[in-house]
Amino acid sequence: MRQRALDAVAQVEKHPDDALAREFLAAELIQVGEVEQGLRQAKLAENLAPDDGRTLYNVACAYAQAGEMEKAVEMLKRATALLEDFIRDWPARDPDLAALRDHPEFRRMFIEPEKRRTESGKSPPSDAGSRER
Repeated sequence: MRQRALDAVAQVEKHPDDALAREFLAAELIQVGEVEQGLRQAKLAENLAPDDGRTLYNVACAYAQAGEMEKAVEMLKRATALLEDFIRDWPARDPDLAALRDHPEFRRMFIEPEKRRTESGKSPPSDAGSRER
């Protein structure tokens, strides 16, 4: 296991009710091929913070990286509804969501609006958000 994954495990052991720690652990586990365990951590993070848009966004990223496209889109819908200051163009560029770029609902939510903004001459914010990892 990579050092980052080990660090995430240690953080969860110290703070088992910390959704952010579980988000990090989920991502790390999925990246090292421990997909089932990673998805279990993502679900725990969601259960710990079901009304936190940032948590749900990161859970969506975990689902996308694990190939769970429908769950990822569902989480993105929930996340964006909870984040008033959500930067709408970021998901289209987020490398963690690359696997969703051809999903029809993802395209409807993020790619097509971005395309319309670009065609109308409106440029996206230069400080497009990033995950809190």
